[in-house]
Amino acid sequence: MKKREIMSLNCQEKAKRLIENNEGYARTGCTLLDCVVGGGIGLGFPFGRILNFVGDKSSGKTFLANEIIAYNHNKYKKNLKFNYDDAEAGFTFDTENMYGVNIIDENTTFSSTVEELDVNVYDFIKKIRNDKQVGIYVVDSLDGLCNSEVKERESERAKEFKKAKEKDIDYKDKGTYGMKSQKFLSQEFFRLKSDKLKDKKILLIFISQIRDKIDAKMFQRKWTRAGGRALDFYVHSIIVLAQIHKIKKEDKTIGVVIKAMTDKSKTARPHRECVFSLYFDYGIDDVGSNLDYLFDLRAENGKLLKAAQAINFDGVSKNIKTYKEFLINNNLYEKAKEIKKEETGRSNLTVEWLDEWIEKDKKISKLSEDYFGESFTRDELIQRAENDAEFKKEIELRTVTKWEEAEERICTKRKKKYE
Repeated sequence: MKKREIMSLNCQEKAKRLIENNEGYARTGCTLLDCVVGGGIGLGFPFGRILNFVGDKSSGKTFLANEIIAYNHNKYKKNLKFNYDDAEAGFTFDTENMYGVNIIDENTTFSSTVEELDVNVYDFIKKIRNDKQVGIYVVDSLDGLCNSEVKERESERAKEFKKAKEKDIDYKDKGTYGMKSQKFLSQEFFRLKSDKLKDKKILLIFISQIRDKIDAKMFQRKWTRAGGRALDFYVHSIIVLAQIHKIKKEDKTIGVVIKAMTDKSKTARPHRECVFSLYFDYGIDDVGSNLDYLFDLRAENGKLLKAAQAINFDGVSKNIKTYKEFLINNNLYEKAKEIKKEETGRSNLTVEWLDEWIEKDKKISKLSEDYFGESFTRDELIQRAENDAEFKKEIELRTVTKWEEAEERICTKRKKKYE
């Protein structure tokens, strides 16, 4: 057996272990993102940690938080306790129809200050009563919280502003909302809560809106968000989400393609990224995203490629290397180059041109089908996965296996420093 085949088998066995032995981890509803944040130890986020989802508007932050709650509600059933802290009071998702669970009901709080958040999280921690139970607490978002002192000064600030206006002078607020909130978070909230969250296996997720950082120095982030260094210090993972493409149907946007990147991750694989798609009336399309990854169906800008119309799931994958082998085996290589040159003036062969050329010739098309296997469209494979649970599991296994093969290729393979 070749060395590469042995590596592939080992990676497949590891992928099976990661999928089957995944207790203590909160999966995200997106297999690729599970691989990104699991660090090769598990799939998804380990319970008992603090997370931060960062992104601009329409980047899928709230969707991702919903997916995590919904997936783990389905996995852990009554042993999952969750709370959605809608600090911005802007939640409008119909999660009952999308996921079969109503996220905004009695499991909802509306913190308006960091002190109020502290009390709500404290009360939630007490709800986890035994080792079988796990918890997820989402704060949407830190940007919607202020310091209690600032809130109390609201009427006083209004009076001072009016007085300053009457005297035609500039009004200067004595409050320091940002600093006071960050000081409370760093000195009291995170310090007191982090160990309790770990003991009780609670995932605390903060959603943050990106703000441009005008005075960013070289090697610094070009963006900032609420929570500051306190959140940076205590957080296990920071996931930055960015929309790279809009999915449209009949000129209407029905979903988006998202790139997810780890800005910080306390794992052995800290700087990883993936691309996934989500639909506004469905959520994250895990099956579709896995197929996109397995068969390289999306361009860098997120657009779906023509390859999505002819996928050889059980046969030989079509790429320029395998196409060349097919053509040589059937004495068609030189012929293909000659025809390509006659049509375009260039003899270099591409997958797109070969697809069209072979489709026109029934005899060659039959040879191609015998060599590569039956072709399916992306939509046909998604439909099959919807109706066949084992096929869906096969897609997931192949996805995790391919991810682990990529990691195996880039690892240092050095001897242990100390035996």
